[in-house]
Amino acid sequence: MPHEAPTTATTHEHLNGDIERRKISLTNDFKQAGERYRSLSKTDQNHLVDNIVDSLSHADKPIQKRMAKNLSKANHELGKRVAKGLKL
Repeated sequence: MPHEAPTTATTHEHLNGDIERRKISLTNDFKQAGERYRSLSKTDQNHLVDNIVDSLSHADKPIQKRMAKNLSKANHELGKRVAKGLKL
């Protein structure tokens, strides 16, 4: 059951170290999304496609096309199914 968080900290940790801010070199912006889609069951994939199509159906055609193209980069089947659902 959910409950309210305690008013006092339950643990105390002391950390030491350096902080560095630098650009992370990412070469594939769509890999994680594709892996996530493929990890879903067929039922969940269908629900995801239906939800995306429903949301994008209210957008202008250029946005729909761009989203279908981006989704295809994550997973070809996903992009194709969304494009079909949007009648592109």
